[in-house]
Amino acid sequence: MIALPSDQRQIVELRLDVQGAGGSDEFTTRFDPNSFCGGEAPDLVRPDFLAIVSSATLANMLARKASGRVNGFVVEGPTAGGHNAPPRGRLQLSVEGEPVYGDRDVPDLEAIRALGLPFWLAGSYAEPARLAEALRLGAAGVQIGTAFAYCEESGLDHELKERVLAMSRTGRVRVFTDPIASPTGFPFKVLQMEDTHSDPTTYEKKTRICDLGYLRQAYKKPGAKLGWRCPAEPVEDYVRKGGDEEDTRGRKCVCNGLMANIGLGQIRRGGEQEKPLITSGDPPLTRRLTGARPPREVLVPQIQAQGMWSIAYSWNGRASNTVTVLSTRIVRNSSVETTRPLFLPSCGIPVGCGRLHRSLLSRFHPWNSNELPFGPGTTLCSWPFHARVLQVRSDPYQVGGTPGR
Repeated sequence: MIALPSDQRQIVELRLDVQGAGGSDEFTTRFDPNSFCGGEAPDLVRPDFLAIVSSATLANMLARKASGRVNGFVVEGPTAGGHNAPPRGRLQLSVEGEPVYGDRDVPDLEAIRALGLPFWLAGSYAEPARLAEALRLGAAGVQIGTAFAYCEESGLDHELKERVLAMSRTGRVRVFTDPIASPTGFPFKVLQMEDTHSDPTTYEKKTRICDLGYLRQAYKKPGAKLGWRCPAEPVEDYVRKGGDEEDTRGRKCVCNGLMANIGLGQIRRGGEQEKPLITSGDPPLTRRLTGARPPREVLVPQIQAQGMWSIAYSWNGRASNTVTVLSTRIVRNSSVETTRPLFLPSCGIPVGCGRLHRSLLSRFHPWNSNELPFGPGTTLCSWPFHARVLQVRSDPYQVGGTPGR
């Protein structure tokens, strides 16, 4: 993270992508840090910008032509949960109606590595063998989402978690890559479950509304004014704003659905309650995490776990977060190449956790795999993100990369 000099406390502008805008039209949004802070802004810290990409072409363009500095990449494959990049070339759908991905959609990691920036791999990497593979390919590590979404500490509604895990243990999980559900136009992974908005019958009963607006799209109104619309809002509203009715077909309110996932579903007049819309990585990953496990020799040929700790800490005075530290040995050709800590943040870790992890990493060097170099009361990082260790717990570690209890 890079501290900016005081003379860079400047007003900044971001150009907006506006539908219907002509070549001479320019719409921007402005941010004044001094006005936001009610006076002169304090010393600012520039957060690292890690761009999510699915191809070396996009990574190369961002690294060489972006107006700001790119610090690294998360290279995400089509098995990851949430939104996916569409397949390259003409869209083709499977018999089930999902986008078909092919060889052109496999990222050129050698080209990305040649850019000289760190990158992390995402999409079905939540197991030791895949982590070892990522390190061999030159990645700095992996990004894991689905495993943490269903972990004990995540903010996902407890009942939903239990239902999904029960389905997973019996092999009944199905995740559908829906090419049209998201108002963004990107494919979106939807876990199929009764009484959620994945069920067409349930969704048809929903009153269409756009009252959160996180995925709204800007459009040009008469008189060169800026307006906002969403393909998941009431059809008549979208058409009245100049939208094409065809764009509304099959769209779902991702914003309200994701809020319902964490127990914050809105209650409408008349008692109607927003249903969840659960996203998840492809089901083979979920089955590996919660069901039967492959043999040990398949899972851990390159990486061995030494120990595992859960560190409870306060964040700006709130004692509601944990971070897991996994001590590992990377083994190549039967010899130990390096021993390093891996930080596995629980879901819901606050903005600024990168600073926390850097502070932890500095305390773990040189690394002793048998003990932690600090205990309760240790200050991990200070202003503006104050974190202090509350409790350290040693967890048993099971073969296959899953912590025991």
